[in-house]
Amino acid sequence: MSFYRLSFFLLIICNSSALIAESSVASAILIRWIDQTAPTELIYLPDGTRLNQSIVIHGENTLVTKVVIDSGEPLTTLLKSIRALPGVIYAEPDYPVRMNQIPDDSFIDEQWYLSTVNAFSAWDMSTNCSDVIVAIIDTGIDLDHVDLQTNLWVNPDEVAGNGFDDDGNGLVDDVHGYNAFKNNGNPDDDNGHGSHVSGVIAASSNNSEGIAGICWSAQIMAIKFLDRFGGGSVSDAVKGIQYAIDNKPLNTPMIINNSWVIGQFSQTLEDVLKQAEDEGIFVTAAAGNTGIDNDEVMVFPTYFRKLFDNIVSVANVDQQDDLYIGTKGSSNYGVTSVDIAAPGTDIYSTFKGDSYKALTGTSMATPIVTGSAALVLQQRPDRSAEHLKASLLANTRTVEGLKGKLVVPGVLDIQQLIENIDDTPQVLYRYQGDLSENILSGEAIRVHGYGLENTLSMTLDNQSLDFDIIDTLELVVYLPSDAKNGLIQTGVSNSLFLKVSIDAPLDIDLQESQLGRPLLSWNNQSNADFVEIERADGESSYQLLTTIDAPQSVFQDEQGDTLTACYRMRSGFDYIDPYTQEVKTRLSEYSTSTSIYATSEAVHWSTHSVGSVLEGALFSEQLYARSLGGGFNISTVQSMPTGFDLTSTGYLTGIPEEPGDYQFDILLTTDNGCPEQKTITISVTENSDFRYLNSQFGGIYNLQTDRGELTRLQSRDLFSWEEVPQINHYEVIDLSIELSPDVDGNEGIILLTVNNDSFESEDDYSLLVMDRFDDWIELTTADGVQKTAVGFNWVIEDNELFDHEVDRNKVHLKVAISIKEKALAQNTDDNRCFIASVVYNNETDRQKLKAFRAFRDDMLTRTMSGRIAIDLYYRVSPEIAWWLLHHPNFTKIAKFNLNLVLYVSSVLEYFWLLIAGFVLFHVIGFHNKNTVKPYLKN
Repeated sequence: MSFYRLSFFLLIICNSSALIAESSVASAILIRWIDQTAPTELIYLPDGTRLNQSIVIHGENTLVTKVVIDSGEPLTTLLKSIRALPGVIYAEPDYPVRMNQIPDDSFIDEQWYLSTVNAFSAWDMSTNCSDVIVAIIDTGIDLDHVDLQTNLWVNPDEVAGNGFDDDGNGLVDDVHGYNAFKNNGNPDDDNGHGSHVSGVIAASSNNSEGIAGICWSAQIMAIKFLDRFGGGSVSDAVKGIQYAIDNKPLNTPMIINNSWVIGQFSQTLEDVLKQAEDEGIFVTAAAGNTGIDNDEVMVFPTYFRKLFDNIVSVANVDQQDDLYIGTKGSSNYGVTSVDIAAPGTDIYSTFKGDSYKALTGTSMATPIVTGSAALVLQQRPDRSAEHLKASLLANTRTVEGLKGKLVVPGVLDIQQLIENIDDTPQVLYRYQGDLSENILSGEAIRVHGYGLENTLSMTLDNQSLDFDIIDTLELVVYLPSDAKNGLIQTGVSNSLFLKVSIDAPLDIDLQESQLGRPLLSWNNQSNADFVEIERADGESSYQLLTTIDAPQSVFQDEQGDTLTACYRMRSGFDYIDPYTQEVKTRLSEYSTSTSIYATSEAVHWSTHSVGSVLEGALFSEQLYARSLGGGFNISTVQSMPTGFDLTSTGYLTGIPEEPGDYQFDILLTTDNGCPEQKTITISVTENSDFRYLNSQFGGIYNLQTDRGELTRLQSRDLFSWEEVPQINHYEVIDLSIELSPDVDGNEGIILLTVNNDSFESEDDYSLLVMDRFDDWIELTTADGVQKTAVGFNWVIEDNELFDHEVDRNKVHLKVAISIKEKALAQNTDDNRCFIASVVYNNETDRQKLKAFRAFRDDMLTRTMSGRIAIDLYYRVSPEIAWWLLHHPNFTKIAKFNLNLVLYVSSVLEYFWLLIAGFVLFHVIGFHNKNTVKPYLKN
């Protein structure tokens, strides 16, 4: 028997009549004061409220008083006001019998999580949610369960059992909810999952039966869209959510609980959730149970928390406050995509057939947050969804192990939530750049949250940022040009971990120096700390040659005769992980390979990524093809994973036996004779419903077809004859669909769905497909294409027109995604000043280096002679800079001369300002003279 139940039992024996008579709501507040002198009888609050107080304890070092409050006074408001008074150490409710709030439900001992979230203490302040409608979008609810039936929502416009559609909504006897799966009014649960979720939220409590819900009384609306096996469709989910929205009475708070996930984007689902946001409905969503990082992979509907501020995504922690990892499915996470954690491991709750069962998952953690939100809405029914989300995120118990895993690294604390119910927290929810979360240094980003209208400062790892306040929910923040990964926050808010991208070096130039050595020069990215240079000789793989610290941007390779060697580069920066305090590195993608005299046979095309493949199924995908045809050898840098083989003709084949992610490097020779080393990632999945592949422009493509099975899926370069006209940035997806037997040849209609969260709107990309005559055709709505913010749905009516294999049971499509310029925006500041970068190589001189760049950009680039001088400088300065690196004495002389040039340029700039000011002064004077003179004459 637990301590709580034993205490409750003893109290009943000792004083049962007193327990029955006592109110469960506190009628007084206890206050402890710093000053131990005798207090006055009256306390005056800032709003003028007067409270009578009496002495409870007045000892040598202790003074505790009690103030009696009216039953109509909001307890939490008074607590907050009293705690703010000068001289108050603490103030707390004076409950007559605290143990009265421990329910007597028979399985209360099994509910370990109630203590974790401080539910017992919260119940001392609030247990009722009877005015809040909680819609459970799930497998339905056991309508006859003894612990659920008294808390079921009742449709006020429907008469039970009369066989008529009383409210005229097309459903007969939808008294307690809706069965979207069968489109009727009977949402009874034949699976158990929905009943379990419902019990966590609002199982009847203190009734000597079963368990205790977070809410002891509530209105739980049963929405069934999943069948008895847990399967369903997005359309049924949407119908269920729409039913809840349609049945929300005016001025009645509502919460929609979604303890389910799908891997595909649906515009219809987004639209109905947008409608829920417009109606002020709060939405909770399970993060998922596959142990993945939701920052990297799209999971719905939890993904929509990136778009709507009324949605909270919930992770699952175990009894040790760790993210659950186990055979029952590990909790998803995401430092920018999953908001908060709650217990979800071995959660004991109601089940179908009037029974009880322990289940594990984010499905179980989500209803704990839902029930807690309902407790708030019961007391503050006009609370906005955004304010409610802020309150949930602001009232957590911080857990070290969750730092770097969640937006707010903590477990919900319901006691704090209710005690601080009237607080207006300043909380950050998310940030967003022009291209999803691909944030670049030097750009403006949008930061969303609550209470932002009073923001006085914004920082990124304690570096002050410029910002504009849009409204209470949004700020526009301007990142510095050298921004790196770090914590972004207002002066008083929580922190968000900002992931800043970095691009490869720009304007890479390779030439032969006077000494007959390869001389590399480049333009550093603004936030680069260093550049890695790799070299490959002949057909060997790339090896790290050296690392060059920024701002230096020139390097001469002096290791032997290497004029036929190939080079590639990537930028990087180091940052301190704010959660672990470890030094970590962020690296860019590699630049394209470059060489001076290397030659070889050209390559037709190469694969950027291979899509996921099905476990136990034979697959074969061609990775590379040479222009001259015939056989050729390509190799792997390391051993191939079990089940995979690479043929001499460039085909990757195999029968994968184990689900999981596999990675290996492929080495081949490209057009310029340089070996190209690419990392190939393949995911083996048990699910044949959809496949996915990585995009070369960020994000992940999810592809699905309603007919047959996707058997080929890869992102690749174009063939020489496949040039896409008037398109600079594109990605070709080469795919094949193995048709089902019921499809009649090439005449069957196919629905192809392709989703990728790299874009924010359908205007960010165009869609083209190559017909069988090798011509690119831009697809529009007339071709059966519906574009969405993150992809498209294409109804292919004429398969034969686009089929490149002309196989009766297969359709081979070549689709080109054209990426708009803004989606590839990057910091293009020209940081090249080769000689100055060598001379000014420490932090003290960095401002002079910036001044030289400003002199180049603001003065020299404005004249023809200046631009010619810049071009000449870029031709000769890399070799001079390299020579200066190895002759420190001459570097000092160069520094003296550069300082002189800098001084002269600043003087010239000063005189230019004087001349401009003189001219402007006389122009204004002349204007004023001619404007004022007519008035003087009058």
